[in-house]
Amino acid sequence: GTPRIIEVIVVIVIGASTMAFQGVLAVIVGEIAEPRQIGTAMGAVSTTNKIGMITFPPLFGKIVDISNSYYVGWNVMAGLAWISTASLIILGRKSKPHQRRR
Repeated sequence: GTPRIIEVIVVIVIGASTMAFQGVLAVIVGEIAEPRQIGTAMGAVSTTNKIGMITFPPLFGKIVDISNSYYVGWNVMAGLAWISTASLIILGRKSKPHQRRR
């Protein structure tokens, strides 16, 4: 098996990066949004994030139950992630970035 020290290091790195995600997300939303819309943008991002956290684990479980395969479940989730990313890229190109005054 895997040495215990490697397991501990992996768990610490994953834990630290997972906890840091929310701070990075807030900074990115603050940088992208119009200055007067930062609160609304952060609320929308947070709401969408929470809906995904509630919806996708049971969906994943249902897919695994129906297909009797984790492979299918993970591939469906990866496909949804690709679709979401592509949608954001396409929609992001259509909107005009704002110019911040410094």
